[in-house]
Amino acid sequence: MRPVIDAIWWVLYESSVYLLAGFALAGVFHVLFSRWTAMADRLRKGNIRSVLWATLVGVPLDLCSCSVLPVAMTLRRKGAKPGAVYSFVISVPEVDMVSILQTNALLGPVMAVVRPVVALITALVTGLLANYLQPWTDRTAPPMPGAGPSEAERKSRSPDADPEPATGHVHGAGCDHDHGHDHGKAAPATTTEAPQGWRASARSALRFGFVEFFDDLIVSLLAGVVIGGLIAVLLPKIGLDRFAGGSFIAMAGILLLATPMYVCATASTPMAVGMIAGGVSPGAALVFLLAGPATNMAGLLVIAREMGRRGVALYLACILVLSLAGGLAFDAALARGWFTMPVLTLSVAEEGRSWVKTGAAALVIVLSLASFRRTRLATRVVASVARRTGLPLTVRRVGFAGAAVALAAYVGSGVFTVEPGQRAAILRFGRATAYIDQPGVYAHAPWPFGGRSVESADLVRRVELGFRSNQPEMVQVDPSLDEFLDEAWVVTANADIIDLRWSVHYRMSAGEAGFRAWAFGVEDAEQVVRGAAESAMREAAATRGIDALLTVERDELEAELRGRLLGPMLERWGVGIDIVDVRLVDVHAPSPVHPAFREVASSAEQKMSMIDLALDSASITVSRAKAGAHERIEAARGAAAERISRATGDATLFTAKREAFAAQPYVAKLQAWLAATDGVLPGLKKYIALVDPERAKVEIIYGVRGDGGRMAPPPTDVEH
Repeated sequence: MRPVIDAIWWVLYESSVYLLAGFALAGVFHVLFSRWTAMADRLRKGNIRSVLWATLVGVPLDLCSCSVLPVAMTLRRKGAKPGAVYSFVISVPEVDMVSILQTNALLGPVMAVVRPVVALITALVTGLLANYLQPWTDRTAPPMPGAGPSEAERKSRSPDADPEPATGHVHGAGCDHDHGHDHGKAAPATTTEAPQGWRASARSALRFGFVEFFDDLIVSLLAGVVIGGLIAVLLPKIGLDRFAGGSFIAMAGILLLATPMYVCATASTPMAVGMIAGGVSPGAALVFLLAGPATNMAGLLVIAREMGRRGVALYLACILVLSLAGGLAFDAALARGWFTMPVLTLSVAEEGRSWVKTGAAALVIVLSLASFRRTRLATRVVASVARRTGLPLTVRRVGFAGAAVALAAYVGSGVFTVEPGQRAAILRFGRATAYIDQPGVYAHAPWPFGGRSVESADLVRRVELGFRSNQPEMVQVDPSLDEFLDEAWVVTANADIIDLRWSVHYRMSAGEAGFRAWAFGVEDAEQVVRGAAESAMREAAATRGIDALLTVERDELEAELRGRLLGPMLERWGVGIDIVDVRLVDVHAPSPVHPAFREVASSAEQKMSMIDLALDSASITVSRAKAGAHERIEAARGAAAERISRATGDATLFTAKREAFAAQPYVAKLQAWLAATDGVLPGLKKYIALVDPERAKVEIIYGVRGDGGRMAPPPTDVEH
């Protein structure tokens, strides 16, 4: 029950400011159209011209999908053509400067142009079809509160509209007889003349917008708010991966989600950013941007009430078909390279002032209660239920029953459960009186006398510093934007700046003391961990150089943060937070100098490479020189040994000859004589005969030249 109430309150909280603005503008339009008949004539005449004028009038108005409804229904009751009303309802939330500028900032200039262009085409086509199909779709517009039947009502009625007497009342689609007037009393025959003077005009505008027109529409709007809250809670949670890509099925699924939801054009833009970052195609996101603001349960109920079932069917069909066509065409254009979309990651900041929205929601509730009292809504609803069910119901009995149910709900609000892995404390007037660490069902005094604090003890939470990952409630186009640089840029020991992106995982400390410190001693545990982690990181980085952080000391830095700095720091503070892990996600030079840093690093690597090549070449050259020197030394040693051996051999031979000559002297004499003979008588055949070895006497036999080798006997008396 609590999630349903929270969802309904959220829808009312987000839409109340725009509802009040819409009813105020409805009153202003009522006064202006009462005096400026030219605009009314332009919206009443011409099937094409009325649509164009309604679109042009809607462009400068900064209205959301909820506040545009009172203004559009005012135009309808002033006689505007159905096509003009449809064009106004579609174009106003989409084609305004706020949504266009926001789309340009978050989704790029291409989407900022395509979105309003497709919205204008949808508005024009829907308006033209409604005007040309008016005999089939038109339903006689309800007269303005306090006004008699219009000229159009007196001439004709739509085929599907039930004939009713001119009482200033038309039964709303899906609504009971809950309008603030008497059914049996006829309305005045003529419209009251517009008041003169700005004070009278202001009073008339306020009375019309917040009394007469408010009474006529508030039941349908509140019904849409309740239905929207129920849908938000009861609709199964469907992950974005089911709609990833740009297929027709994915776009149809997004249409099913977007059609009943209440979402303004401004709020839909960051949601579309999250879809694209989660894997949905830009065309499917465009379908959500077009269908979300133009269709919601409250708007469809009001349009059905004012324009009839056929009219709302045409309105819804045109939006769905043209949105799908626009999304498919946009994806096809992106696939062919006609357009490009920026790469997105996700992160959105909380916007708006909560006290303004809360005050507006409270004012809407007060105005609604006043309207219910004026229109006697409770009496008529109880009478209608009693008539249809046959039960003896009265306002008093229903009031007593409602009070009993409210009392039971009030008392039952003190009953709660503690799930496994959770710890809780029971409060009495804001002070913890009991600690619970076992799962089960428990109770405490209802508010404001008692309360409870339930926390997940085993849940590991994460804080990201220097970046934000993809989270549905936070959409950020570029993770390196200036808002994160204060966390990411850290000064190192050598006065350099390094860009660090890291995450810290933490959980609640064990025991009752840890729970009390977590639940009651810390207002925002995430901010405490974020501040402590940033301080610890700056302290640790200040003792290291940039080169070490970029290369080898990342693991040491994580261990130091986890064990020596961050953990003991939080323990000293006594905040009930335990550090589970610290992870460095990315470490690099700051983005403004990152290209230069990469060039310097590349140059340093090239220098080291050249030094290594030179050292390698020097090593090869020295090795070759040493090998050559060794080879030459060994060759010289071999040559020396050879010469020594040869000299030794020669000396040995000479010694042997000398000894032989000494033993036989005639041998030396004979050898000398033979050498001399060979030199004196070259070219002759000589035969030497040893006559007397002891005396070394020999005889020579000479051969004569030209005798064919014949030998002439030597003279016998020759003695040598």
